[in-house]
Amino acid sequence: MKLSNKLFGALLLTCFLGFSQITTAQTTDSNTDTKTEETTKVQKKSQLKQDSEVKQDKSELKAREEKAIETKVAKEEKMDSDKE
Repeated sequence: MKLSNKLFGALLLTCFLGFSQITTAQTTDSNTDTKTEETTKVQKKSQLKQDSEVKQDKSELKAREEKAIETKVAKEEKMDSDKE
């Protein structure tokens, strides 16, 4: 079987383009995986930060509530001692 130079060149070009597309697809998949991993890490860090902020807010609220209760109790005791 004899191939002409043009047909052989076309065959080589087709093989090269196919290989080029496969390589590009693999690179794109790899980049997508990397971006997905980075996005996941950022989301986890953000969630941890939000969780810590919520815990801090809850502890601050609890401290304020305790202080308010102590103040109320102190006022009631003072009022009771004034009545006597």
